[in-house]
Amino acid sequence: MPHHVIIAVGGTGQVVLHYYTLLYVAGVVREPFDALVMDTDDLNKSLQITQRLLGLLKLRSDANVGLASRRVPTLEYMPLRVKGRATVSEILTGTSETSLGKDHPARAWFGREDLQQEISQGLFARPALSSVLTGKWFSEDLPLQIRGDTNIVVVASLIGGTGGGLITPLVDKLRQLKEKKPGVNLSVRAVFFGEYFDPDRTGISRERHLSNLRMCLGSLQEQGVQDEIKHFALIGDRQEKEFLLKRQDNRERDGTPPWPETDTDPFWCGTQAVAVLLDEKTKEKDVKFGQRGITGKQAAERAHQKPQYKLKDAHEWVLRGTSRAEAIILKSVVDHIAGDPFASTVWSRALVKLIADFWSETTRNLGEDRTQDFPQRLQTEIKGLWEGDNGLSKVFPEEFIKRECSLRSFKRVPWPVVEDFTVDASLLGNVEEAVQRAAATLLFEALRSCDHA
Repeated sequence: MPHHVIIAVGGTGQVVLHYYTLLYVAGVVREPFDALVMDTDDLNKSLQITQRLLGLLKLRSDANVGLASRRVPTLEYMPLRVKGRATVSEILTGTSETSLGKDHPARAWFGREDLQQEISQGLFARPALSSVLTGKWFSEDLPLQIRGDTNIVVVASLIGGTGGGLITPLVDKLRQLKEKKPGVNLSVRAVFFGEYFDPDRTGISRERHLSNLRMCLGSLQEQGVQDEIKHFALIGDRQEKEFLLKRQDNRERDGTPPWPETDTDPFWCGTQAVAVLLDEKTKEKDVKFGQRGITGKQAAERAHQKPQYKLKDAHEWVLRGTSRAEAIILKSVVDHIAGDPFASTVWSRALVKLIADFWSETTRNLGEDRTQDFPQRLQTEIKGLWEGDNGLSKVFPEEFIKRECSLRSFKRVPWPVVEDFTVDASLLGNVEEAVQRAAATLLFEALRSCDHA
């Protein structure tokens, strides 16, 4: 299988990555991946929580490897932030807009309103600002793990400021990266968002969105850029009803995005398109740029070849995983196992062994006197990791929490085995860290089990 990489650009890219990582944690997405978020805004809270979980699943200090030698996904964040309250004119020219001469070169690219805008107020669907103001970050190496056959999917909106302005320099940066690694077969695909929501109360007109879309699509067809994008999906078609009546505001997007209400929700279509393009073979190089694209509807049709990518089925799949994770706490599973000599018959022999092996590994590293309360601490840590202020349950919409789960469900989980050679003693350097990694692993396996019966 090719190595999968997702680059999420801007707020739209972050929302799509949220859904994709949620589906991975719940076992709908099976293949591990590496993700990079590039944004002028902070990393979404749900992605911060997922990022912490993935870090705790790592059991080797020299590689992203978890239990059973399975690779753990990574999630990197690359902030593209211009700090301070300076105006665009001051950042670009060193002086205020009113002090610029009428023939200053900056006026050829930016209007007076653009030049007077404070950076702290955002980009307001001005892609030219994004590409200029964040340009210095593209002189640095991207924090990406590239190896062998690598499929990269870039997710960005082409009607806004951040994604629209960064997509072309990003594609060019990936071209340079490919040239530096001649032994790597790097294939770039993209999920672009067009007119996928009604202009809201920010005062941004539909005409500006359409203008940005035309400009960005035109720049992607320039010689040397279009050759790098082998395949893409364009999400956001009024005729296909891939359209949100109201865009989420910043506060809503910083929290947990709600579960999509319909199969034509543009974020859901974009998530399906990511899954399709990561696996799908690309078009031949001599195919015209426009013929390399598919619509959100076409992406959904191809995604549905795997039934779990249908919205209703994915909902049920996620619900079963969260119910099992919730049951670990409500039924005090670890406490019961620790005090029950017949735990294997009630729960699962593999689950009992997994907890015992984590306990044994920690005891071997730290000594029996420091780990005798390991089970009690593990049960408490699982509760905190799931229900705390930054708990994993916050990644899932509330509708997925608080559903009953049978004990029989635990026996269906293929609980992995702790193998000595996969566990790095330096990552179990104290009881607290060992308990955290054990708790993260138990929750992850409970959520991700492919038990769908």
